[in-house]
Amino acid sequence: EGAEVTDNTPTFEGPTIAVNKAAAYMFASYEALADTGFDQVGELFADAKDRLEETKLTTGTGSSEPKGLITALSGPQVAGSSGAAGAADFVIGDVYAVKNALGPRWRRNAAWMANPAILDRIRQFGNAAAGSNAANFWTDLGAGVPSQLLGKGVYEDEAMDSTIVSGSNDDILLFGDFKQYK
Repeated sequence: EGAEVTDNTPTFEGPTIAVNKAAAYMFASYEALADTGFDQVGELFADAKDRLEETKLTTGTGSSEPKGLITALSGPQVAGSSGAAGAADFVIGDVYAVKNALGPRWRRNAAWMANPAILDRIRQFGNAAAGSNAANFWTDLGAGVPSQLLGKGVYEDEAMDSTIVSGSNDDILLFGDFKQYK
């Protein structure tokens, strides 16, 4: 009872975030600027920047470029419905398995991410396998990109895998709290 309590104050430190740079350069004479449709170059650079960021922030290696979300994942991965790693099948049960693989702590703010081709495959579940239960699966099924899948937001990511190849581990569907990714 009379012993002094030790100071067990935790030590906090912030994350280390590597900074990377992408650059583009174009040389043109004043005449070329004045005589051509050179004003569209800015739009081309902006599009190239957007596509580069999407790819690097999804699948970047982390070596002289950002470490992509898919590359950085260390959580559970779900095998295809056959249960075999690299299975070339994808069914409704796989979508639920991905959702259930995320711990309850992270589900509140979670969202889905997939290539548009995979999102289209999920839409097709409503035509055959889901039958009359399709409305339970997608919200706003008729919209260009449904606003929710199983009650959670959906993001398109062209840099994610768009096909399923037998014998390989394809990153086709992601469910997580993206606020945790720095």
